[in-house]
Amino acid sequence: MASHVTVPGRHRRRHAARRTPRRGWVAPAVLGAGYGVLAQWIERAGDASPTWGEGLLALVAAVVFGALCHGVFRVRRSLTREPRAAAFAALAGVGLGFLLSLTTSSVLTVAVLSLLVAAAVFCVALYLFHTHE
Repeated sequence: MASHVTVPGRHRRRHAARRTPRRGWVAPAVLGAGYGVLAQWIERAGDASPTWGEGLLALVAAVVFGALCHGVFRVRRSLTREPRAAAFAALAGVGLGFLLSLTTSSVLTVAVLSLLVAAAVFCVALYLFHTHE
């Protein structure tokens, strides 16, 4: 009786070589850059020329938000549906809360709007996770 002969391990090595570690940083980098630009735009509030402080704020906001996005994106596959939805909701709430704190809004307004957006993101994410998995 003839059997099919395969070379052991050949298929696995080929796919392992294609793995690119930079792919996991593209979305967080783009989101972080956009977040930093938006933070600088809100802080500038119509002034004619940007200052070094606004540029530093934009850089720090972009790096921190990008790192938070990368952390959430990295652990999302290991979480169940509810904690994953809570992680995305926390990211949205914290992100919006910081941007609203740069405006002239009161602390109560910032807190309430951030909690409302986080609750809405939690509900939408939970619905999407339950219906698409």
